[in-house]
Amino acid sequence: MYSVLLGKTCGNGRIVMYREALSTIKVLLAINILSILVVFYIGFQLDSIALIAFATDKTLDSVSNLVSFIGIYYASQKPDYDHLYGHTKFEVLARFILSIILFLSVFQIIINAIKRIIYGPPSILIQITEIAVLSIINIVILLEGLYARHMGKKTGVKTLSLESYNYFNDTVSLLVITSGLILSRYNLSIIDPILAIFFAGLIIKLGWEIFKESVDILTDKAIIPPNEIKNIALSVEGALDCYDITTRTDGVGIFLECTVAVDPNLNVEQAHKVTEKLEEKIKEKYKNYLFKKITIHIEPAKIKDNC
Repeated sequence: MYSVLLGKTCGNGRIVMYREALSTIKVLLAINILSILVVFYIGFQLDSIALIAFATDKTLDSVSNLVSFIGIYYASQKPDYDHLYGHTKFEVLARFILSIILFLSVFQIIINAIKRIIYGPPSILIQITEIAVLSIINIVILLEGLYARHMGKKTGVKTLSLESYNYFNDTVSLLVITSGLILSRYNLSIIDPILAIFFAGLIIKLGWEIFKESVDILTDKAIIPPNEIKNIALSVEGALDCYDITTRTDGVGIFLECTVAVDPNLNVEQAHKVTEKLEEKIKEKYKNYLFKKITIHIEPAKIKDNC
């Protein structure tokens, strides 16, 4: 579901929320960098492709945090002369770039894993100390996910909500990888490249979800079917037709435009009341949506002459 369902704060309040999200990103980025260095070190020490793949994904998390930081920074800026609809699509563009990075990185992981399955993986002897360190890192990642989810709900910033799911996936993945490394002590090193391929599949799945949603938003995919808006309009007294209906989202709220045909005998005030009633009914019907702007054009209906 689009992020239009995640927040109902507009104007200056929205900007404050974005700035709070930026602070969250800074904290997550700092923790991720430390975790990445430790996991990469253990991965290269053990020559574990699954652990290196995991560390690579965590590196992408940091890139994600950085891209999200840049995207949210621009999204927090007020509308200006060049961007009258605001800057929130910068956040969506950041997610689109992230999805491309995910796709490009996963291929090398898969190639290395296949090579090890074909030519045979090296023996991996993980020590108790390394297991303990990986377990601590896993707990930290879980706490990061809970923190990101909390702040995502609080600020209504979709990027943080996406990040939280990524952290939860990482928690499960590192647990599985650590278990595989333990089993590798018992001549089951083949588990390591198999886990790497499985982990690559998770990255592809995440990348596709981010890519699809970002493309839908950037290409202005309709959020509400036009016929639903038309049915609401026709239920309003004085509205004889409704057409040229468009809806889109900037990743935060919805912009809706439509043209309503009214009786040509209505005066300006009466026609205006029709638009007010229609806007009221639309917001009532889709009360979980954040409507940034509803623009209703009024035109006189063409009355057929039966003579």
